Amino acid sequence: MKKLKKFVAIFMVALTIITLVPLVANAAGSSMSTATNISLGSSYSGSISSSNTQDFYKFTLSSSGTVKLNLNANIEYLSFYIYDSNGNEVWSSYAYYWNSTAQKMTLIQNLSITSGTYFFAIKAYGSNYGSYNFSTVFTSSNESYKETTQGSNNSIATASSISLGNKIYGQIADNDDRDIYKFSLNDSGRVNINFTAPIEYVSFYIYDINGNTIWESYAAYWNNTAEKLTMIQNFDLTSGTYYLAIVRYGNHNKRVGDYNFSTSYTKANESFSESNGGTNNTMNSANSISINTQYIGQIARNDEKDFYKFNISSTGKQKVKLEASIEHLTFNIYDSNGNEIWGSYAYYWNSTSQKLQLDKDIDFTKTGTYYFAVVRYGNNELRTGIYTFSIGNNSSVPSSYSLSYNANGGSGAPSGHSGAKSYTIKSTVPTRFGYTFLGWSTNSSATSATYTPGSTISLSSNTTLYAVWKSAQSVSAGNSNTVNIAFAEQAWYYKFTPSSSGEYTFESTGSIDSKVTIYKADGTEIGSDDDSGDGSNFKKTRSLTSGTTYYIKAFAYSSKTGTYSFKVTKNTPASYTVSFNANGGSVSPTSVIVTAGNSATLPTPAKKYTLSYNANNGSGAPSSQSVSVSCKGWSTSNTASSASYSCGSSYKPTTNITLYAVWYSNGSATISSTKPTRSGYTFLGWSTSSSASSASYSSGSSISISSNTTLYAVWKKNPTTSYTVNYNANGGSVSPSSATVTAGNSVTLPTPSKTATITYNANGGSGAPSSQNVSLSCSGWSTSSTASSASYSCGSSYKPTANTTLYAVWGKGTTTLSSTKPTRAGYTFLGWANDKNATSAEFQSGTKVSLKGNVTIYAIWKADTSTPVPDDVLTVRTKSLRLDLEEVVDGRSTITMKRTNLGNCKLVASCSTPEALNLEFTESIYEDSVTLNVETNGVKGEFIVYVRLYNSSKTVLYQEEQIKVVVKDTPYDTIYLNYKDTYSVNNGSDYATYESEDSSIASVDSNGKIKANNTGSTIIYAMDEVDANLRMYKVEVDYNFFQWLILIFLFGWIWY
Repeated sequence: MKKLKKFVAIFMVALTIITLVPLVANAAGSSMSTATNISLGSSYSGSISSSNTQDFYKFTLSSSGTVKLNLNANIEYLSFYIYDSNGNEVWSSYAYYWNSTAQKMTLIQNLSITSGTYFFAIKAYGSNYGSYNFSTVFTSSNESYKETTQGSNNSIATASSISLGNKIYGQIADNDDRDIYKFSLNDSGRVNINFTAPIEYVSFYIYDINGNTIWESYAAYWNNTAEKLTMIQNFDLTSGTYYLAIVRYGNHNKRVGDYNFSTSYTKANESFSESNGGTNNTMNSANSISINTQYIGQIARNDEKDFYKFNISSTGKQKVKLEASIEHLTFNIYDSNGNEIWGSYAYYWNSTSQKLQLDKDIDFTKTGTYYFAVVRYGNNELRTGIYTFSIGNNSSVPSSYSLSYNANGGSGAPSGHSGAKSYTIKSTVPTRFGYTFLGWSTNSSATSATYTPGSTISLSSNTTLYAVWKSAQSVSAGNSNTVNIAFAEQAWYYKFTPSSSGEYTFESTGSIDSKVTIYKADGTEIGSDDDSGDGSNFKKTRSLTSGTTYYIKAFAYSSKTGTYSFKVTKNTPASYTVSFNANGGSVSPTSVIVTAGNSATLPTPAKKYTLSYNANNGSGAPSSQSVSVSCKGWSTSNTASSASYSCGSSYKPTTNITLYAVWYSNGSATISSTKPTRSGYTFLGWSTSSSASSASYSSGSSISISSNTTLYAVWKKNPTTSYTVNYNANGGSVSPSSATVTAGNSVTLPTPSKTATITYNANGGSGAPSSQNVSLSCSGWSTSSTASSASYSCGSSYKPTANTTLYAVWGKGTTTLSSTKPTRAGYTFLGWANDKNATSAEFQSGTKVSLKGNVTIYAIWKADTSTPVPDDVLTVRTKSLRLDLEEVVDGRSTITMKRTNLGNCKLVASCSTPEALNLEFTESIYEDSVTLNVETNGVKGEFIVYVRLYNSSKTVLYQEEQIKVVVKDTPYDTIYLNYKDTYSVNNGSDYATYESEDSSIASVDSNGKIKANNTGSTIIYAMDEVDANLRMYKVEVDYNFFQWLILIFLFGWIWY
């Protein structure tokens, strides 16, 4: 995608030296190599957490089509991109909710793209953070020729070959701006193209085999509420190979989408066949004709003239007669030396018959060879077509010819025509059992048709057309067959010989209303169907005999045309499903399929109840037990108390059926001998009630259950004693501070917390990191307050035998030192040390350290003797700028900087959003005066321009200046002043600053008062530094009338 770049004005800023603060770069976002795979049709969510965040999602299309993106976000501004598998940008956009009270961004985008792998990227724009979610929907374009990334038929060399008469489906995509189709004509004739698409604007081209443009045009639906484009065009062409190009016009989303077109061809029947561009275009290549004979010719898009050579054996008048369905033609007769002896033209403008006629007597005063030229006038579709002509006596050329039809082995041929020289082929279709009618031909043995019902034929003699037949095609069971109904009432015959006897189903699929009739080989009909299948498709089932050939007549309902598919499928024998419902138990298998007349063996199901034990506030309860229940058999009722069929017996179904297991009511078990325990309690036995005070069952006794059952331990409480455990955090903190424990029980020891602080001292520099709190690790607990090792670990169980105090035992804490480094003019930072006077570092920024208590570490410096330390300062006059995308001042925008006592220092400029602004120094960065040119890439928004001052090796950062740049559309006002006049542009803000681009023309003070100093033109900038609101004024200064008089007088006096 091409991007429009505009140069935008930026304020000139004077700089002097100050100390710079280093920036910490954010981590890079995801990339195509780490993209998340997504499935179209699903929803996904994510978040933008930094200005560098970019989220990539990967998806694959198996065919060309339209992907609809629907994204919502509570983020002010986001950028979006689609890349192909090669990393090429297919599409990009952005969305925002500026000044929206809902503060919700929505993006809905339809993308037409070819098959292939793609990446959807969501990228941060400035400091706009938050969450987002999106969903996708894919609709296939069902292209006739599958295209992959960036298209597969974009050139003549890769054009897709098509056959005239078929419908073609294609797509103009965001990454595929053209499709080229190749077709060939064996004879001259007329090609009709009928194109439709929901695309706003499409361009079309026809090329010949050499790539020359024969025709070009466009179609559009501008202001069409239906949003549907239609192009219907006729092309008269000579025989040869041609290319149709369908090309995207423009690059927005209404100019891509799916399309389809159909073609038809009518043969011209020229008396002299012509190929690419015509073969009789000059007198030297003229076709020889005879006097008193009629001929047929064609004026084509790529053949503008035809020459005919004839001989006059006696002087006198000869009649030139010509008829054509062409709007305008010119005519010439030349002698053998090329001299014109006659010229004229004819047309049918405003004629309802649209028939051109020429009837002219030409007086030939000499015998010999002459040339007759028929020439196109203009180049629209009405000025090409077929013509008939003759030269000779008026009575020698018939005024009409007859056309008759021969069914050629079939029956039902239509009646013939007479009284004209061209006719429209009748729509009546002859029939012949077992054969498909393809159309008509002048050759009785033709295998392909030259004419079809509805096409036009021009005659030069009485003519008979013969039906062209195609014998029935063989089909196999299970294979799909395509039926192409090219004209109304056409029926296709197929033959099918089953390899085994049984029932077969004949079923069609497609969008047109299809019909079928099935015959025996002798023509006896055994079945037909119209729309018993899905929608308007046929579906017919018939019993067929192995080895017998049957005929299938596939056609369409009510004169429909188009393509559909059908297949013959053998049906499987009837079968029944017996499903087994275990009725609260389990069974395998859960069902069986039984062929009609056969039996199934009934399985034995299993059913178990669970006997569970609950220690009821104690511990050591026995594991649960499974208690089996016996099965009586099977029944067709789920509530039966007795079985109709025993397990393991045979069962013969007569329909699909469900059998239910019949169970005995109870299962018996022996209670576990394991007894639970509970501190301070005596175990009495078991009960089905959790609150029982006496036991119903004892360990080892029997129990009968009819459902899942839980037994609860029954307890009797013993006398109790308790102890207090106090926790001393030993300089830290802990919760709880104590616990009371019943004698014989344990308490879980808590985990205390304690922190130490690292304090950073810049030691003569500046920018030291903030202090860090470090958590110390706890080794555990001890009964001694001075212990160096723990007796009990945190989280362990402790069983007291008396009132006790436990003391926390502390170990070291580990942390990573801050990556922020202090700065000191003229010094290189070496690292950190515990001693402020150290000459070498003990620790480095970003490394791990351990400590047991509070500590202060000092920056260690080494004087930089190779680079002089600047002794001047930089000042920034304007900290906040707004740039105008439309108005450009002198075509270039600059920042000018002044260097003072900087030695071999280096200046570097960068932008917070690199793709938004282009920055370039126009002079050497070692010169005393440096100019920074700034241009915008047309991206609106707020950005930061960083100007950094380093030493010559860029190892020491001296200074950094930040300039906020806001890029918006900002018009400027024009002010006209006379020399020495003043004018106020104060916008009422207490925080506004004013600056003149050229103070020698007009200056401005801090209150916005403009003074005209000299004639000329300049720009005044008024910037509100609080909200970055910029106004621009173009000031035009000239002398008033009296000032001009004084100047004229002075110059006149001086000259004098």
